[in-house]
Amino acid sequence: MVKLFTLEAVHVTAARFDIKKLQWMNGEYVKRLPRETFKQELVERIQQGGYAIPADFNLDLLADQLQIRTKFLTDIPGNCGYFFTDDFPMDEKAVEKRLRKEGVKETLEDLANRFEKLEPFTTAAGEAMVKELSQGNGMGPWVHPIRVAVSGRMEGPGLFEMLELLGREKTVARLRKAAAML
Repeated sequence: MVKLFTLEAVHVTAARFDIKKLQWMNGEYVKRLPRETFKQELVERIQQGGYAIPADFNLDLLADQLQIRTKFLTDIPGNCGYFFTDDFPMDEKAVEKRLRKEGVKETLEDLANRFEKLEPFTTAAGEAMVKELSQGNGMGPWVHPIRVAVSGRMEGPGLFEMLELLGREKTVARLRKAAAML
C-alpha cells in the first residue's frame, strides 16, 4: 500500500457521511439475515417493546412483511405495535391527509360492513373485494384510509396482509372507530 500511495491521488474534497446510504445498507443486511434469525429478533424486539404476542398470531406472515421493510432492528416495536394493542398512536399528518376528506367517513363505514361479511377473511379475498369496489380506477381511495384507520400510519406491511394479521374483529372495530372520530 505504501508503494501505491501518492499525494496526487488524494482528493481535496472532504469525505461525507451519507445517512440515507447507511439506512439502505443496513436494510440490505436485515433482508439477508437468515429467516429464523430475523424471526427470533422480531419476537425479542416485540417483547422488549412491552407487547405480548398471542399464541395464535401468524408470526411467519409478519416476518415476511417486516423483514423486507425493516431498516433497523430497533425500529421493530414501533413499526408493528398496533398488531398487539388497540392503544396505538395515530399519526396526525396521516389522519389529516388520508381521513379528513369528504366521503371518507362513509367509505370506512361501508368497508367495515363489507369486511364484517367477507368470507374467507384472507389477504386475497380482501384485495379482490377492494379491487371490485375500485372498478379499475385505482384502489388508493380505499387503501390509504383503511391503512391509517387500522394502524394509525401511512406506511407499513402490505395492506391486505396487515388486515389478515389483525383479523376480522380488530379490522372492523378499527374502521368503525376511525369513522366515528371523523
